[in-house]
Amino acid sequence: MSIELSSIFKAKKPIIGMVHLPASPGQPQFKSKPDLKAMISAVAADVKALQDGGVDGLLFCNESDLPYTTRVNSEVGAWTTFMIGAVHDQLKL
Repeated sequence: MSIELSSIFKAKKPIIGMVHLPASPGQPQFKSKPDLKAMISAVAADVKALQDGGVDGLLFCNESDLPYTTRVNSEVGAWTTFMIGAVHDQLKL
């Protein structure tokens, strides 16, 4: 199934900003005693900077989950949902 970008964005050539999430629980880069408040603040700052910079859309990614695998563990999906939910009220796009 294909979705035309023109049905989603008003811009003829939309600019999509990437929000990089911190490493997910269970991943090697995840800190054993994470400062969730600081992590959420960092994601919120990225969202704000990208929106203030005029992007047309946002993507969220888990590039910090190294090494890459071909299977997504349940904690990755839960973490991504949690982090996006934490900044949901700030999303304006």
